[in-house]
Amino acid sequence: MTITDGIILSVGNSPGTMNFASGLTLDAGSLTIAGIDGTSGAGFAGGHDFHNVTGALNYGGDLSLVFGTGTLDEGTNSWDLFESDSESRTLTSIALFGDFTGSLLDGDTNVFWDFVSGDNSWGFDEATGTLGLTVVPEPSAYALLAGLLGLASVVLHRRRA
Repeated sequence: MTITDGIILSVGNSPGTMNFASGLTLDAGSLTIAGIDGTSGAGFAGGHDFHNVTGALNYGGDLSLVFGTGTLDEGTNSWDLFESDSESRTLTSIALFGDFTGSLLDGDTNVFWDFVSGDNSWGFDEATGTLGLTVVPEPSAYALLAGLLGLASVVLHRRRA
């Protein structure tokens, strides 16, 4: 299937799965929208959209990643957005919308897109079709943890005395 200039490819009732039996070509000027609501998996409620391509996937056009209100875990989050037998070409742009905003960049044209927002690091690998996000806790979370550890130490010390 070829998604041509001016056409939007969207799973629709997100999160969901779209299957392409004989390859997928995303032409320049096309827009692919992928919904991400959480980390529950591909096509599941609280999960993310998934594009399952039998055959070749030819990237092109723009990719919009629309984040809902799902909870993301501190640490590393990963979403398998595209699965295919082979990949070629490259997207024109990748933009984040919804709970997150910004644009991933492919400054070195090595099929890996990245973006850093504060302490959070984004990456999309066209070779695997995987989007990753590393969420770093807010400094206040570290302060809370340090305070709880200090309190536990005081309690243990008093019990021993």
